[in-house]
Amino acid sequence: MSLFEYVSVAVSIVLAFGVTHLLRGLMFASKREDRYWVHLSFVILLLLMHFQLWWGFWDASAVDKWTFFLFVLALLGPVILYMLAAILVPAEKPTNWITHFEENRVRLYIGSAGYVAWAMTLRVVLLDAPLFQTYSWFQLAGVLVLLFASYEPTKYKDRVTVFSVYAIAFSQALYRLNAGGTIS
Repeated sequence: MSLFEYVSVAVSIVLAFGVTHLLRGLMFASKREDRYWVHLSFVILLLLMHFQLWWGFWDASAVDKWTFFLFVLALLGPVILYMLAAILVPAEKPTNWITHFEENRVRLYIGSAGYVAWAMTLRVVLLDAPLFQTYSWFQLAGVLVLLFASYEPTKYKDRVTVFSVYAIAFSQALYRLNAGGTIS
């Protein structure tokens, strides 16, 4: 077993915890009587982010020499995603998803911006990629939208944020779709 395979197992385990947590919460958050579409959209987006990280982590197989620092840096992203899942979907079902989302959206937006910053850092440190590639501007736009929404958020900003983050994530995914059919 190579070092990459050991690291990818650790990454996969943490991601699996996050996916399990989100799927359990999705069951409650999607019930018609107390559904809040902004919250539900973020649950689905976060689920897709877990899947994309697992799929894109294959790029790290090109790393020849793993260090403990690189291992911790690689594991930081899945940990951030798990923490976002725990913020978005608590262990105990809240009485009202709208209130829960409004109370936690600043932490969610800032944590999501931190995740995107982690992804940009990982690409530079782990893969020796230049900091600003074409799709880096999509990532930077996502960080700015999230930070803007965390400053005195309103329901209008939540809706704009949901649309913007989805549009940016979709644009980045389309841009990064290569001839081999992978999103890295």
